[in-house]
Amino acid sequence: MKAYIGNERASMKLVFALMLIAIATAVSRSAVAEDPRNRWASFHVTSFEWRDSTRDVCDPRKCSAIRYELSGYIQDPGKNRIVYRAYCDSIHYRDGENFTCVQLSAGESYRARFMGASIGFNFGFDVHRPAYTVTSEREVTGK
Repeated sequence: MKAYIGNERASMKLVFALMLIAIATAVSRSAVAEDPRNRWASFHVTSFEWRDSTRDVCDPRKCSAIRYELSGYIQDPGKNRIVYRAYCDSIHYRDGENFTCVQLSAGESYRARFMGASIGFNFGFDVHRPAYTVTSEREVTGK
């Protein structure tokens, strides 16, 4: 009988510990999800442009660069539209190292992650893609 009571207490301690872990995990996930610097939303691209930016970004003898600039917005139901302007530099080094930006199309919507002063787009690539740096963000009133 004493052995059974000891096992019951151990089982209760295990259940209690698992409940604490589950609660802590749920709280940390909701805190990350609610953090405005770490938010996922549908981003509608209104314009997408590119230009040679080699002389602005790197030494032309060592690399070439293209600057992609985009404009677009997010709009949550019942809220005003937030308009963004952002850029990303794709850099191709002569030695083979590359940093390639995601290329988008005007008139399309994409799942995007908003991280303070940058916007990331995830298409399931295994390689790291640079985020777009936000140059302006403004609210457009009039839902």
